[in-house]
Amino acid sequence: MRFRRLETARPFSRPMSDAPYRWIESTSWELPFFGLPSRIPWPLSVADEVAQSNPFEMEHLLDAIDTMGDEPGEPWASFRDAAEVLDDLADALEDMEVIEATGLIDRFEEAFPGTAFALYHRGMVARIEGREDDALAAFRAAADKTDKVPALWNNVGILLGMRGERDEAIAAFKKVLEIAPRDATALESLAQLRAIVKVVRDPQKPNEASYIDTQTYGK
Repeated sequence: MRFRRLETARPFSRPMSDAPYRWIESTSWELPFFGLPSRIPWPLSVADEVAQSNPFEMEHLLDAIDTMGDEPGEPWASFRDAAEVLDDLADALEDMEVIEATGLIDRFEEAFPGTAFALYHRGMVARIEGREDDALAAFRAAADKTDKVPALWNNVGILLGMRGERDEAIAAFKKVLEIAPRDATALESLAQLRAIVKVVRDPQKPNEASYIDTQTYGK
């Protein structure tokens, strides 16, 4: 997950009636993933529907927080400080620099503790290092905090499948499909576990495969 923050100058504080942001509701799964409420500050110049996009455009939220002044209140002040590591963390994980990544996760948690985001990324570091039990524990702990993140359940399913826990893995991948019915990782994994059947009607278009549950396919 990569977030690019747009650098903007921080304006002087303004009267509430002239605030350069507004409060809106967002249904994005990324907000609880980051430990944030669904009611967020949002730039006046950005349409409300952008806050519902997937992936969530974090730079707009950070821009709105910046316009709230030097003391935007909580959780916004702490999250703004924590968000400074996001791009560097993405780069460290991409380059598999686990020591750097771990230090950045520590910095994020110090500024903004108790998030599924930090647990998920600790799980990613553990997977890189081959600590599969620790990774599974971290992903499960993250899912306990917010259960609407497909990547969490996909990782749980993959690790359970590697351990031979087929039924538990299938249950995890089915949770993914409850959230994102066309998630490719979950569908392919369920097909490999023989929980569903992948049907390719046109060999020239393998990406247009359909998936059928085994009971229906057997009829």
